Amino acid sequence: MARGSNDSRLVSCCSWWLCPRVATVAVSLVQVELCSPSDLSPDEFATCANRSFPGRKETPEHLEWKWCYNGFGYSRAVVARARTGELLGAIILGQQGVRMPTETISSYCIYDLFVAPESRGQGVYRALLELVPRAAGCAGVLFSFPNQSAMPGQLRAGWKPIRKVHQYSTLRSARSHGVLDVSGDRGRIEQLCTRTPARDSVVWQPTQEHVLWRLENPKIPTYLLEASGVLALVSVAARLGRREMRTLIVADRASRGLYRRLDAIRRMAASLGCSFATTAEQIGGEMSTLQALTGSWFPRPSNAVLTLYEGQKPRAVDYEWIVEGGMIHTW
Repeated sequence: MARGSNDSRLVSCCSWWLCPRVATVAVSLVQVELCSPSDLSPDEFATCANRSFPGRKETPEHLEWKWCYNGFGYSRAVVARARTGELLGAIILGQQGVRMPTETISSYCIYDLFVAPESRGQGVYRALLELVPRAAGCAGVLFSFPNQSAMPGQLRAGWKPIRKVHQYSTLRSARSHGVLDVSGDRGRIEQLCTRTPARDSVVWQPTQEHVLWRLENPKIPTYLLEASGVLALVSVAARLGRREMRTLIVADRASRGLYRRLDAIRRMAASLGCSFATTAEQIGGEMSTLQALTGSWFPRPSNAVLTLYEGQKPRAVDYEWIVEGGMIHTW
């Protein structure tokens, strides 16, 4: 499938959401309710999100893409509005698939969370969090990667911190030969999604449809690259005035070993003109080993923490969670 061919389908998906409002909670003069993201105006959300996070530069087109069907299902939302109708805050949940030791189950991850500056400290965030489990419905797992500001509210609302998430970066390779852009190859996409999960652990289980959705990101360039038998779904963003390649999913088709995987990723960064590459821990599941740290990758400051809602079943808190970039970089 050619890149860009799904644009009209993604836009039309937004009109298919039929999640009715099912509950409301009054907080002072604020109305908090469950709804479908199709009830939200992307322009309105972008304006409020950018006020909440100076420098974010959110766009309506990007939000429209993010809230549509992502290969697992449609997003859901909890929204806070003033009695005048003004949008004060929201939590958007995106569907994901996670592989437990015996089955793959449906889950939700918090994609977006914001409260307008003038509404903070008034119980709006707490009220939003209270309705999140109902918004997730019967999903087996509900997880999030809150920052330090959002963490205390989640803990009070029944969430549990599972583990700190480490991130690693490496400088680009001096060479880029042998790197192929296979973003339009459905066979390679299928191979990327057929990985063997570790025993007694929980892993993120992407689908082919999810990868295609990622490749259609209108804001952040995303590619499926191959080098030396290593497949990687990567995105390109700006950090500290330089181009950064983020690894979202990595699969080693040839089982070439850790150093070959790391070398392939470094060459991919060079092929995209990036100064460095960053991963959220998992390239072949070995990034935290001493071998990886001595293989040109270095840890960088990170305040990401994986949290789970404790009311869920099955009890995913009892397993080791294997985290990789695509779970955190949800856009």
